[in-house]
Amino acid sequence: GLYAPVESPQQVWASAWLQAPASEPEVFDLLVCADVSGSMRPRMSAVRSMLCSVVDHLKAEDRLCAVTFNHEAQVLVDWTSGNSDGKLHLKAMFERLSSGGGTRFGPALDATFRQVAGSIGSIAQTASQSQERPLRIVLLSDGESDEPADLLCKQLLRRLAPLGAAFCAVGYSAASDAQLLCRLSQCGRGPFLFANSEEAASGALGRLSAWAEECSGEGFAILRGLSGCRILEIENSLGSESLGGEDAECHAVVLGQLLQGQVRTVALKLELPASLGVPFVDLNAPLVECTFLLSRQGKALLSGRCTLLALQVPSLLVEGLAGIPLRVCLAMEFASFTAERQNDLVKGLSDHWHLPQSSVVVELVHEGSVIVDARLMVPPTVAGPFLEAFDASAVEKELRSREI
Repeated sequence: GLYAPVESPQQVWASAWLQAPASEPEVFDLLVCADVSGSMRPRMSAVRSMLCSVVDHLKAEDRLCAVTFNHEAQVLVDWTSGNSDGKLHLKAMFERLSSGGGTRFGPALDATFRQVAGSIGSIAQTASQSQERPLRIVLLSDGESDEPADLLCKQLLRRLAPLGAAFCAVGYSAASDAQLLCRLSQCGRGPFLFANSEEAASGALGRLSAWAEECSGEGFAILRGLSGCRILEIENSLGSESLGGEDAECHAVVLGQLLQGQVRTVALKLELPASLGVPFVDLNAPLVECTFLLSRQGKALLSGRCTLLALQVPSLLVEGLAGIPLRVCLAMEFASFTAERQNDLVKGLSDHWHLPQSSVVVELVHEGSVIVDARLMVPPTVAGPFLEAFDASAVEKELRSREI
């Protein structure tokens, strides 16, 4: 759960999250589509450097293809393996890049998808072929295209759909059409990166490499209110839609692409039914059913379901809506609460509660007065009985006896 101030006795914030599975980086195909129009001339050195760094990150089994474009497009280098000979060839080709002409994304996309089709065969064979090698497409540009943005987005969506490929755009200057590049990235379910300086380019390269090598899949969630609980707002998602109208209890949420092992969290504003009452005494009351889906290119769909219980919503506890105070104020100056004191508090609480120290997390949350949040990292099956038997006076007595 996620702590946030309670706005009314019946409204609280909670959170739900999906963690992608971790595994070894996959072998993949990477197609780079680089803008070499006249406006890119001051940035060509940075583009060459980034492309050569991308080559350095390739595994021997990976493949890379490069298309360059201005007002027209051409294939700079066909599909090449990431072994030592392939890397030498790719870097030599990138060092020859020069700039000139206008900027049109349409021909660039045409050439890009011709290369994709040539690599994996006909569109009819795409599904079976893509199971073997995930495909990532990267567009690097600094300018605006002459074509309408809506037309380009529709073209990209139509061509990506049968491939199951992911698309990422990199903007190279403040003059970049960031809105268009961001829309193209959203259509391709990939990140939009900005590289208008050497420092920003380095960060973009790291994110680009991680996205290409470790992308696990695209996450979605279906959230349904239970026990009369309503979901009023959903934050931190890439988009959500009520299923069945405005007052529907069920919502579809787009979480976006996740790297291996990455966690994606959404915040939920919940309205509790008046029938549950305040203080909230049923800690095991189910509030939200969460169904998570992870779509992976060429692999089986992963799914999982869990239920968000009242005891997993800290704002119910911290604000006293459950009738259980979990915040302790210590009578000392902020500077006096040293790491040693913090460790003593963890040990005191864990001994008193008969829990391993690894289950107790203690944090200072406000400077100026020592307010300490003690959180228990335990499963709901353990937390429920613990909270029901919680005795604040006994905790206070234990801490005083230890002079904490």
